[in-house]
Amino acid sequence: MWQAYSLGSIVFNCLEDIADKRAMTRAPGIDSNVATTIRVVLYCLLVIPITALLGQTVSWYISPGIVAFGLASTLMSSAYTVVLKRVNVTTIAVLGYVAPLIFLIIDHAIGERVSLTQGLAVVGLVAGGIGFALDGKLSFDRPTILALGVMFIYSGAEFYYAKWMFKHEGLNVISLFTNVWGWAAAFLVAWLAVRRKLPLLLTKEVISYAKLSTLAKSFDVMTSIAWGVGITMTTTAQFSAMAVFFPPTMLILALVAQMAFHVDLGERIERQTIARKVSMVALLTISGVFV
Repeated sequence: MWQAYSLGSIVFNCLEDIADKRAMTRAPGIDSNVATTIRVVLYCLLVIPITALLGQTVSWYISPGIVAFGLASTLMSSAYTVVLKRVNVTTIAVLGYVAPLIFLIIDHAIGERVSLTQGLAVVGLVAGGIGFALDGKLSFDRPTILALGVMFIYSGAEFYYAKWMFKHEGLNVISLFTNVWGWAAAFLVAWLAVRRKLPLLLTKEVISYAKLSTLAKSFDVMTSIAWGVGITMTTTAQFSAMAVFFPPTMLILALVAQMAFHVDLGERIERQTIARKVSMVALLTISGVFV
């Protein structure tokens, strides 16, 4: 059952990234701080009505940890803006494939039950994901590598903090996200005020950006809901390992967006890479059965 939630979160995450990338390409000159703030504020505005429509409940919770994580979330969302501006959507998660192996070690250390078969399956998923995504032509500059590193560290902390809060405080994940990103939105708006950039929120380019971002953040909320349910059903290593299905899912959706809906995302696939990608998808599928 948790696999269905994991795959659902991947699909919505891919749709979010595609919409976010398209919003960024349509407004290439938008200030990075403004773009980050708009996305976070929109998420906070959309999460309550969407969760209510789906019958989910949101609880309010205040603690130093929540506030601290909200501050960390401002850094992560700023890093995501850097990545959106510099990296194609099908390569965004390339550096994240080390995460499941690290989570597997941590899970074992904290007493989570992980069988040998499941461990080998995680390794197979990681290998398949790397083989699918890396083609020898990827290059990242220093700001992009730093941004991806911030996103990687944050995602790992997010997994464990969400599970800890659910286990010890009874706070469901969507409530955690609502509280954390509420603080992040407050910090980002305050930062714009300090930098005297609040008037930029009313420019035509920003309004155009906000329209597509609204769609992206709707997908983001759906990702949070699916992610939040699934992460409570299994170990962090197993759940995060399923994220290696992100590349083929993203590739398919990106090509559909470009070919069927004429959404220019700048994505290409070369004939000589098809055989390798197909073999890696087979490895992902086989490994996924045993996770």
